[in-house]
Amino acid sequence: MTGPFVRALAVIARSWRITLVVGIVETNEQDSRPFNTIVALGPDGVLQTMYRRMHLFDSYGFRESDWISPATEAVPVVYEVCGRLGERLKVGLMTCYDLRFPELGREIADFAAELVLVCSSWVPGPDKAQQWRILAQARAIENSYFVGAVSQSPPISIGRSLLVDPAGRILEELGVTNDLLVCDVEGAQVRQARQRNFALDHRRHTIHPRR
Repeated sequence: MTGPFVRALAVIARSWRITLVVGIVETNEQDSRPFNTIVALGPDGVLQTMYRRMHLFDSYGFRESDWISPATEAVPVVYEVCGRLGERLKVGLMTCYDLRFPELGREIADFAAELVLVCSSWVPGPDKAQQWRILAQARAIENSYFVGAVSQSPPISIGRSLLVDPAGRILEELGVTNDLLVCDVEGAQVRQARQRNFALDHRRHTIHPRR
């Protein structure tokens, strides 16, 4: 967390006066396996928050847990970012395989997130690009927030980074080559979506079995 890579990110954040949310491999003092971690640095270059990935990709023939440690505490991370017009926006963090777990997406919504950022290396395979898109849309629809899902470009991953609005519409989507996308996100759109769709208020937290 204090190594040369994170220090270099801090220089970029300060130079451009921007918030950076970046995935890193973090040294684990208790295990030879590192953590898969997201760091969020503010425009002053100061670390604002961090998130260690909860769910490891032990699926589709992969065994990520052989070389990555899971987070020691399964706690959702949501923090505030100040936008260019001064608006405060609550941002939740996910990493890659986390996108497949609606429970985490809902907990992030319970912490009042308006935008969820997903840092990913979504590996190629049958139906993987379609699943990536559908899962990002599903988390947005279920929770009435924006989802900004970023995936590394091929050959390691599928690319296709995208931004989904609270109604599940794909606002912007990149292809498979390295590229840059700039989008405006407003918290007011989240509040409007939740005034139209009250699903978050209609949950039955305890479903009793039929007698």
